[in-house]
Amino acid sequence: MKLNNKKTIMLISAMMILYYHLWIDLFGSNVAEQYLKRTAYIGVDMFFFVSAYSIAVRKVTSYGSFLFSRFKSVYLKFIIFALAALIIGKMTPVPFFRTILGGDLFVKGGGSFLWFLPAIMIVYLFLPLYQKLYDRSKILAPIIALSIWLAVGILITILTSYKSIFIFWNRIPIVITGYQIGRLTQNELLDEESDEGIKNTIFKLRPLFGLLLFAVGMVILYFFGFRSRLQKPIYDMFYVLGMPASIGLVYFLDLIPENKVIKLLGSATLEIYAIQMILGYDFGNFALSLFKGAMGVNTCSILLSNLLTFIFVIGIAVVVNIIWKNCKNILKSNRIV
Repeated sequence: MKLNNKKTIMLISAMMILYYHLWIDLFGSNVAEQYLKRTAYIGVDMFFFVSAYSIAVRKVTSYGSFLFSRFKSVYLKFIIFALAALIIGKMTPVPFFRTILGGDLFVKGGGSFLWFLPAIMIVYLFLPLYQKLYDRSKILAPIIALSIWLAVGILITILTSYKSIFIFWNRIPIVITGYQIGRLTQNELLDEESDEGIKNTIFKLRPLFGLLLFAVGMVILYFFGFRSRLQKPIYDMFYVLGMPASIGLVYFLDLIPENKVIKLLGSATLEIYAIQMILGYDFGNFALSLFKGAMGVNTCSILLSNLLTFIFVIGIAVVVNIIWKNCKNILKSNRIV
């Protein structure tokens, strides 16, 4: 099933991560609100899925060129964001260099600065190699990859108390799944003799498939990612259980057509992720104190604070993205990049 509206998916996943990190609870210990917020981390899984899917659909023909393009579009931004954090005092020089070299991901896991960006670069580093394995054997490739993932994860869990890497390690299954589905989709698209009736039926059933998979996934997450967080057979196993909900939501959201607003905001998803980490918490506290001072502590003041924080983060992210694109265009026109 081909993805037609990736910008829509990427935008909603970014909003989910923003909600997970910055949303202040409106109703205190309300179970429904807590449940939605504490499981919104599946927005990260959606990023991993779509990234792996996209690589599979277009295939990597030149490993060096692919990595260089990913470095320019993703990791260079990461370095700039880390430098901005250093300049405004959010980071000191030693952690800065450890961060941009990727070491902090392995030391602090989800507590490292923008951990998702070095993690996705590791995915870009290894997926072309997985592609070669897949080209040799479509069946053995996922079996070998997932067996290594499981075996190494179990060994680390049994033999050590090390947990930091599992926020990334347990996203490997959804990366493999995204790649597998992408390659299957590519094969379907290249097959000119495929029955159009079957294709149309599959397309029509996508909303139902997406909703059912999402519903089942959210039930699983309620019991094993919210009420308790599954830690067996490997640490933080609950991340793996987010796969059904993530994939179901991807296919449902893909039905929402892109428009100018979605394309604009969807192009700034990495910036949204970065700005919330660099400025979001401070601005959120400022907004909350502002509305509390004017209206007192109530649901309305907290809601307005949340909305203002979201608007601030998204607005700054879009501006940064536009500046980035303009700088790239200037450099290209001068044949610098």
